Formats: sequence, C-alpha cells, structure tokens
Amino acid sequence: MTWKKTALPVLVCLGLLTLFCSCNSYPDDSLYQAILETDNNASPLVEYHYPAGIPRTVSEMPETAALIVRGTFLDDAQGDITYLDEVLDLGRGAAPGERSVLSAQTTSTFEITKVIQGDLQVGDQIKVAEPYYVDNQDGVETIKRSPGCSELYAPSEPGKEYLFFFDDPFDQGEEAGIYFPLWNEFGRYPVIYPLSWDALSIPSMTNEELSLGEGDASAYKDVYRQVVKKFMW
Repeated sequence: MTWKKTALPVLVCLGLLTLFCSCNSYPDDSLYQAILETDNNASPLVEYHYPAGIPRTVSEMPETAALIVRGTFLDDAQGDITYLDEVLDLGRGAAPGERSVLSAQTTSTFEITKVIQGDLQVGDQIKVAEPYYVDNQDGVETIKRSPGCSELYAPSEPGKEYLFFFDDPFDQGEEAGIYFPLWNEFGRYPVIYPLSWDALSIPSMTNEELSLGEGDASAYKDVYRQVVKKFMW
C-alpha cells in the first residue's frame, strides 16, 4: 500500500510533465513565411512594410532587433494623422468623410519592466508609436489601422505587459526618439509568465486576448509559442 500511495503522485507528475514538454516542442518555423502569409500586400511590398528586414526564424530575431524589452503602456495615447490633402494641392477641400489618410500612428508612453537586449534600463520610459489611429466621424470613434499595416494589428492595452522588438529610433526629425514595433504584430507579444498553464492554451486564445484584430491568427500563434519559449521562460 505504501508503494502505491507514493507511486501514484509520481506517475501523475510525470504524466503532466510529459504533456507539458510535448505541447511545447515546437519547431523553429520560418518567421519570414508566417509574415508573408498574413500580409495582404504580397511579397513585392515586403521590404517597404518591413524596412528592417524580416528574420527567417525566431532564433534570428535578436540579430535584427536592436532592442528586446518587456513593459507596460501608460494610458496617455496621442494620435497623429496626416491626410493626403494636407500634402498635395487637390484644388479643393476634401469633405471630412472623403479625406484619404496618408499616414497615421498613435504614440504612448511605454515603461520598461525587463530588458532582454539593448541599452535601456528597468524603469525607463520610452515613446512607442503603434500603427493605428482613431477615426472620428460625426462623434463616432472607430479604431483603424494605419495604411499598409497588417489587418491583425490592434491597439495594445494600457497596464498589460508586452514583449516588444524594436529597431533603433531616429535621432532627428519629428519622429526622433520614438520606437516602432518591428514586423507589425510579429514584433509584439503579450507576456506569459514562466510555467504558466496559459502557455499551453495559446492555440485556443482569442484574437482579443492577443491584442489582435479580426482575421486568421494561426501563423501568429505558431510564432508566439516559439517566442514564449525563447524570450519569456
């Protein structure tokens, strides 16, 4: 009886450990291909939308990114929209509902909670510009993606911890000192804490839980599981 009482918990633990390991033995699939599959603009425009270059695998992400950090957003988002008629002389003033957005972004303060790669320190606050804006038509506010942005990118939630991959910011001009997520949504991931069972439920997570818009997020989830293994555990 003593042996059975001792062996049963051990076998249960071994079974759970086997399940945990098997669920997290993910291949290092091509990140490049995953991004292409979620980009509606096809390969000829890839270099335009991802100027820093697309890493071929999750293992190569640190080679492309200048900064890899975790942190949370403050609730101080400020939108910046440039309309086509502000840049070009169209010969007439465009009606509010007919104005074409040339570029847009929303900038918030991001407070660093952990530095994985780069020169920043825990507690530093940086400005991060995300590729979305709030469109206000007749008092009705709608969140829209910036031109050329993947359909899956949605605003980050203030107070929620994220892992970001950034390039170095510009050192001059209007965008000096501002950080931009690399590879659109593939440069941002909600943080999952070590050994959290949430990591096993990534395939069933909703787009809203992942801070993503509507669309197929299967490629993002595949990369996310690899990112969790490499950068969060």
